[in-house]
Amino acid sequence: MIFIPENAQYYAAYGAVMYGLHEPQGVGVYKGLEDLKTFITHGRKAKLGEKAGAPLVKSIEELEQFRRQYSIPKFIPAAFEPGSDD
Repeated sequence: MIFIPENAQYYAAYGAVMYGLHEPQGVGVYKGLEDLKTFITHGRKAKLGEKAGAPLVKSIEELEQFRRQYSIPKFIPAAFEPGSDD
């Protein structure tokens, strides 16, 4: 059995706040949607340079192939007949 304390979601939020207290002022300040979009599409590579590595997928087709290959098959429960040995 897994015990989850009441209001457990606030532990992560509290931890984020405590971590943020030690960051320089201005770090993590929202600068608008365009800056966010730019960071999502180019920021990782710009921040890490060549150490960032290649993307996980190079195209939509490659993504779809990955999803097909690693998708979880639909569960089909076993059907038992009365008196069978299965």
